[in-house]
Amino acid sequence: MRGVDLGRTFDGVIAWHSLIHLPPEAQPAMLAVFARHLRPGGVLVFTSGSEQGETIGEWRGEPLYHGSLSLDAYRTGLDDVGLDVRRHVVSDRNCGGATVWLARRRGGKVVG
Repeated sequence: MRGVDLGRTFDGVIAWHSLIHLPPEAQPAMLAVFARHLRPGGVLVFTSGSEQGETIGEWRGEPLYHGSLSLDAYRTGLDDVGLDVRRHVVSDRNCGGATVWLARRRGGKVVG
């Protein structure tokens, strides 16, 4: 996922319960990957944790890694790659407690 380059852009990118399985230090670069795959005006929908850190959860009886930036770091990271936060819900109980983000790519060149 970190090295994906599809060679084209899209109106939308969805990263549902995926970014959280990368260590926090790898996530800002991944935001740039998402932004590079969006047309100007395109939207990114993704889930994150709600605070900086790492934890091991469980899924189907197996350990499962989760990493998260702080909410401010996500906002800054999105802004740095040319994405404006349009909406986010912190610890959405309708989404298993994940924080849900909707961001839109600004026009012009993407940084990162």
